[in-house]
Amino acid sequence: MSQDFQQFHHHVFGDYRYFYYNGLADEICTNLKGAERNTAEELVLKALPNSGKDERPIRAAGHFRLQSAIPILEKLLSANRDQLDKNVKAAIAWATLKIRNDKTQLNVLVDFVINGIETINDLERDDATDLLSEFGKESIGLDALLVAFADKDLSVRCSAHYALYKLFKDDTAICELLDSIKPYGFSNDERVATAKKLRKILNN
Repeated sequence: MSQDFQQFHHHVFGDYRYFYYNGLADEICTNLKGAERNTAEELVLKALPNSGKDERPIRAAGHFRLQSAIPILEKLLSANRDQLDKNVKAAIAWATLKIRNDKTQLNVLVDFVINGIETINDLERDDATDLLSEFGKESIGLDALLVAFADKDLSVRCSAHYALYKLFKDDTAICELLDSIKPYGFSNDERVATAKKLRKILNN
């Protein structure tokens, strides 16, 4: 059993407190290859029907892009909507959108991230911000991420920061700028100024 698999199992099925403080980064799942990935996917699918109080397997299904998870998630939601935790319902909405990768949703997500209009059932703004990275470097999506980078909501700022990292992980200049300012511990003016610098780099 590789270290990557142990890390996956710990993050998705281990002590929940770690997820509570750190979330579930996609590389925890996508780093797995071959037989270990197959095993991990099977574990996630098996756990989904009982995920009414634990969003981790749901989010892992999203990272794995498991098409076979969609009917399970839809059944879980329809049968238990009133009993499900708000975070679980948000995770189902996020995972379903991530798996389907519907490019027609870009404008809806952008509107939700920037204006906070609740146009997607159960989805939270931080998850919508994260999903913008699914559309690559589309200008409308990048503009929304730069706006979200200086949002008043810390969770939205964190999602924007991480989404930009995913999109520009091979761009040294942008990564260095992202490293220079975190979503927390800086003033709004500093974040806005950094977003302007990022926009200038992207426009050159």
